[in-house]
Amino acid sequence: MRAGALDVWTETDSRHWLASYDVPARRAGWLVLGRLRSGDLSGARYRLAMNTGRKPFDDLRVREALFHALDFEWQIRVLHGGELTRANSFFAGSMFASSGLPDETETALLEPHRARLPARVFTHPFSFPSTNGVGVDRDGLLRAQALLAKAGYRVVDGIMVDPVGEPFVIEFLSFSRADERILLPYMSSLSILGIQADIRMIDRTSYQSRMRDADYDATLVGGGMQVPPSWELRPFFHSSSTRLNASSLNDPAVDALVEAALNTTHLDQFVSACRALDRVLLWNYYQFPLDARGDTRIVYWDKFGRPDLPEEMYIAPFPDGWWFNEEKAARIR
Repeated sequence: MRAGALDVWTETDSRHWLASYDVPARRAGWLVLGRLRSGDLSGARYRLAMNTGRKPFDDLRVREALFHALDFEWQIRVLHGGELTRANSFFAGSMFASSGLPDETETALLEPHRARLPARVFTHPFSFPSTNGVGVDRDGLLRAQALLAKAGYRVVDGIMVDPVGEPFVIEFLSFSRADERILLPYMSSLSILGIQADIRMIDRTSYQSRMRDADYDATLVGGGMQVPPSWELRPFFHSSSTRLNASSLNDPAVDALVEAALNTTHLDQFVSACRALDRVLLWNYYQFPLDARGDTRIVYWDKFGRPDLPEEMYIAPFPDGWWFNEEKAARIR
């Protein structure tokens, strides 16, 4: 990009965004760093999904413990230079994200499933733990340890074992080396608890096959949701789905809320169904939303004209609305 071989580049790596473009061409105003926000996607860039069809991840206490072992603030500070924020919802950044306590309409949708839902869905707003970002979140690890103890786990000679004495082992399935930047620090925290964690790196075809067969413990998946949510609700969360249902979800409450969202013809009911679904997904700790989807960071040579439109009007692929400007291009040497 800096050599001029490309005209436009979408920069997804915070390290390069912060440090790789301090070059003379940028200081001269020829190479430009910009941001676009189309508003067509919400949610998280990534979610950490546990296979709830496999022990011990079928236990809510275990999933919640694993959630508290993740020092998200450290990852943001060290891996992303403070550039990103946490996704506080499966629909973060949109009107479909839940907040506070469920309102009357949401409660009506949730009520038929009260017996199988965590009581906190009705009584407490969901919140993400805040850490000091130093890499070892003592409070989070203590909370995780307490939850595992309630589930019958104990530490023997530095190893976390289940109620029958078997070591707690978790394998993260991946086809991308980029996942290691997120998973390796998390695995270090798990090791403090005595949990043995590893990454199984395989090719994409094998990954898709094992995901389809639910042959995995946990994995990182893309977390983007369209605005408004639509087709992805069933394949991501409904029990009838296998290929994209990354947590092997088989929850009647989730199924009912997905159907309620997709079958209504009223916007208010649709919003309420999505918010109720958000609460159920969050409080069951089926998946952990990580960094929120934000601006699209672009690097481009300033030789284009652009429509005089608000940034949120640009939907990828955004260069389709630009045109070559000979006068601007002539400036660049």
